[in-house]
Amino acid sequence: MAKVLVVDDTEEHLFMFTLLLKQHQHQVETAMSPDSALTNVESFKPDIILMDVLLRNYSGRVLCKQIKNNHPEIHIVLVSADAAVLRNCEKCGADGAIEKPFDIVTVYNIINRLAPARFN
Repeated sequence: MAKVLVVDDTEEHLFMFTLLLKQHQHQVETAMSPDSALTNVESFKPDIILMDVLLRNYSGRVLCKQIKNNHPEIHIVLVSADAAVLRNCEKCGADGAIEKPFDIVTVYNIINRLAPARFN
């Protein structure tokens, strides 16, 4: 079980990711804004963050870079419906990318790949 923070400004996406991850016994917290995400990073101390690239009035790439600068140990996976936006996501420090619509197997595979060894 890993600790996963899901950052998205759409409640339906938060619900879907939360449901999928909890089915596999992961601890999940959610955030709908950059400020809430940063607060949860400090309090929840996630192993992995699944983050939408396009947050209202804010770039997930910028937030990714900010989190990675302070917490390089946290794995961040960017999520977007626009494949072009996900290209070169490693330049902002992301450890992976998931294109919407996504399939469940892809999400599980990337979480299992990035989860700390003690959780696999």
